[in-house]
Parts: sequence; C-alpha cells; structure tokens
Amino acid sequence: MSTTITLEDGFSVTTRINASPDVLYRAWTEKADIESWLATEAEVDARLNGNYILKWPSPDGELSARGEYLKLVPGERIVQSWQSWGPEGRFEGGDATVQIEFVDLGDGSTEMTQTEWSPVYMDKDHVDMSIKGTIQAHEALARFIESGKPQG
Repeated sequence: MSTTITLEDGFSVTTRINASPDVLYRAWTEKADIESWLATEAEVDARLNGNYILKWPSPDGELSARGEYLKLVPGERIVQSWQSWGPEGRFEGGDATVQIEFVDLGDGSTEMTQTEWSPVYMDKDHVDMSIKGTIQAHEALARFIESGKPQG
C-alpha cells in the first residue's frame, strides 16, 4: 500500500501491484477473477450500463454489493455505482460512486487508485471502515495476482 488520502466527501487508496493495467482491469471485471479475490459469488455484465452483484456470507446472512458500470475504459478506468445490501435489505446511506484507475509504471507494475465518493462518508467512522475494507481488498487482489491465477 503506498498512499491513503482522505477527501472531503470520500477517500482514495493507491496501491502498486506487480501486474499490467490490463490484468488488473480484468481482475475487476471478469466473474472468475472477482470470485477469486473479492467476492464469494459474482454476477457481472461488464459493459456500459451493465450491472453487477457481489455476494459474501456473514454470520447474520448474506451481504452484497450491487451497482451499475458507469464508465469502462479497458486498462485505464472503471467507474461504477455501489449499493450495500444486508440480510434485512439495502443499507440506508450505503451508496457510493467508485472509480478505479490504472497507471502503467513501465516496469511491469501498475499504480491502482480506488476513489470512493458518498454523502455518508462525511462520518469519520464510516470513512475509516470503508478505507480499511478497501485496503483489505487491495491486499487480496495483490495476493491473487501473485498466485499467478488471473484470467487471460
């Protein structure tokens, strides 16, 4: 993890990963890859205005994130809406816009920056929890890449 920057209404986490931007882009948009590092189950329609659902088990029931792909530039940028759901339904105030950007560093590695904006991020505890989750996700992605198992 190289940097964490807190913004007024969101945050960014930047991570350097030893993979090309194309490999990382696929890791975020291919069902098999997503199910290897981010979610236990995924439904993915990675096209402009396509939808996704990510699912995780929890002691209280299934958790999920749902959203729409708002912008897709292969190897460069993904912008998606994000809604958080739990066993009782949609989490009030759990909506965000998520952008993932990939910058090729020219040495076989990529600087990946994930930025999230949401009105709920005005609450420091929610920001801290979201940053922690994002860092854990980046660490899981790096382990997945190092395993040599990404698609493509």
